[in-house]
Amino acid sequence: MIYISRDIIMFKNCLKDYTESEILAFLNEFFENSKDLKGNEANEMETNYIIFEEVYHIENMKNIYDELSTIDFTKTVSEEAIRLDEDLFQLTQNNGIAIDIGWYPSLDEKGEFLIQVISDGDWDHPMIKTSSGWDKNELIEKLNIVLEQLPFSLKS
Repeated sequence: MIYISRDIIMFKNCLKDYTESEILAFLNEFFENSKDLKGNEANEMETNYIIFEEVYHIENMKNIYDELSTIDFTKTVSEEAIRLDEDLFQLTQNNGIAIDIGWYPSLDEKGEFLIQVISDGDWDHPMIKTSSGWDKNELIEKLNIVLEQLPFSLKS
């Protein structure tokens, strides 16, 4: 299954910051990667992903779901609480490793972001688990720390 919306969602908030030629280049790269998925050989993707306006090279991707990039950190947590749930971000690799970011407790302005690395669906025993408050820079820093511990990703 191709998750076309994954890149569109990640790119949606920052379209205004890019020229038409940059947008077209991005779309060309996206559709070039999609061609591989339609063929017989490619079940693994190796490409760059934009997460919080940071570019990451992540190998062997299965899928990515990103509502987190649509959160407006210029607003207060109270103003965004209605959008803060447990399913904000999930990046899954073909080997069964998933990076999950959610807000706990869901919809509660007193909650926090929880970043977990899950192996083979074992949610009871995350490989890595850390949290962050309502601070975009702190969340990015914690995500970078988690990603640096994994062998399949590099910050570009």
